[in-house]
Amino acid sequence: MTPFSFCLRRAVLANANLRAGSHPDAVFGRWRPKLWGFAYRMLGSCSRADRVAETIAQRWSGVCRSATMVNPRLWLMVAAVTQCQAETRAAKRRHELPLGPWLPEPLVGPLTPGAADVAGDDSMSFAFLIALHRLGPGERAAVLLQDVFGASSGEIATSLGKKPAVCQQMLKRARRRLIQPGRRSTMATHDRDRLTNGLFAALRSGDGNDFAALLTPDAELRCDGGVIPGSPRRFIKGRMPVARFLAGLLQKQPLPLYPVPRLVNGVPGLMIYAGGRMLGTLAFTPDARAGKIADIFLTRTPDRMSLGEAV
Repeated sequence: MTPFSFCLRRAVLANANLRAGSHPDAVFGRWRPKLWGFAYRMLGSCSRADRVAETIAQRWSGVCRSATMVNPRLWLMVAAVTQCQAETRAAKRRHELPLGPWLPEPLVGPLTPGAADVAGDDSMSFAFLIALHRLGPGERAAVLLQDVFGASSGEIATSLGKKPAVCQQMLKRARRRLIQPGRRSTMATHDRDRLTNGLFAALRSGDGNDFAALLTPDAELRCDGGVIPGSPRRFIKGRMPVARFLAGLLQKQPLPLYPVPRLVNGVPGLMIYAGGRMLGTLAFTPDARAGKIADIFLTRTPDRMSLGEAV
């Protein structure tokens, strides 16, 4: 029995039918954004999330043509978990492992006047996705099924093929691990704008002191550009080491940098250009109590820059 046959069988056993008069394409269209969001959070890759959504769309079409009655929401949840697991196994076979610290592919959109007002929603932020990927695949799936689809413990158990009591314990353990003690990242819009503008000015000046003035003493930098000369293979920790690295990076750049404010994974950040070419994205997590930047996320890997601006 194939994974999709198995997930279909489990969904059918829920005894909930596709509502009479609902066109299959319309039903799938309503759920596709959540399906894509689940896959992106699970995998950290836009291209792989696209593949998951497209594969499930094809399977969905085939199921509906066969006139099998299914619960669309539960079927899609089970299919999403199954296909994300298949994508993860395929990536391991292809040895798609980062050379530097792991970062998700950036989701970049225009920074419109009202966009920064929703910056308190960290569900797509780099910090949250990195914390998610510290969990095991089962724990990550359980959290996202609950957060994205609003799944009950029984539905999570069906989707993961586990007992409800096991899933409840898994969720409790995962939620505890996602909490970052001692740090509050939600910040007023004008304070976050102050930090974004400060980074903008520091990138233009290239002065390490300008960077240092924006950072907490225990600031960390994570960069995914392990294939690029000069990119760190490990985290950089501490205000002055981070400031020196950023200033040194600018000194090695032959052309002047041109940072452009953008929304990066749901929070204000910067796209960095030089000579008309996009070099990467920069996002950060603030420490609201200190009023400074606690974490910087720098995306430099060239093949991840093809994303461009996705609204």
